[in-house]
Amino acid sequence: AVVYARTAEGKADAAAQQRPTGADAAAHAVRAAEREGLLLIPADRKDSTTGYKNVTHNVEQSGVRKYKLQMQKKGKRLSCGLFGTAEEAALAYARTPEGRADAERLRRPAPVPRTAAAIEAVQQAEREGLTLVLSANATGYKNVTVDQRKSKCQLQVRAAGRQQTIGLFDSPEEAALAYARTPQGRADAEQQQRRSAATSQPSSRPPSLPASLPAPP
Repeated sequence: AVVYARTAEGKADAAAQQRPTGADAAAHAVRAAEREGLLLIPADRKDSTTGYKNVTHNVEQSGVRKYKLQMQKKGKRLSCGLFGTAEEAALAYARTPEGRADAERLRRPAPVPRTAAAIEAVQQAEREGLTLVLSANATGYKNVTVDQRKSKCQLQVRAAGRQQTIGLFDSPEEAALAYARTPQGRADAEQQQRRSAATSQPSSRPPSLPASLPAPP
């Protein structure tokens, strides 16, 4: 046993035995991200089962490594490894150039409201103690997209396994407020605040409102 322990294989096996597993491994990955100043990127797909971008849970995978990290490169979907927890896979992605770029987008300040209705939505969120959940998408808010045909902002959430449209709004802030009032929105807001605290970033609440409305175009 002593002879084997001195070999490369023996040292690798010993290291594997010392690695944390399960909840300990997940917590270890979160702490590692904090130490490295990284952000575990939340899923941008509404049907994600792991909560992290590019990380999927393969229930049919044998063994303890059931979480797969996949990335799109040069038009191809490539597998970048299997991990024991979603957090370990998310940490691996956070260390990539793509993960760092996503983190930079998420750390950008919230969009500045441009209309009276948008400003009122931000103020109402503050009055209700709500946080508008940010995203790296075109509107700046999670689950909010622009319906070009109707020139409106659309709020969609996934419920009961289906994508459902909640409503159309005149501004992203109004749609984001509607989402912030939902149980899912409140849970996402808590996660957003924890990520901000963990990475020592400024609060992710909306920015200070302008003293007056911008001049109309």
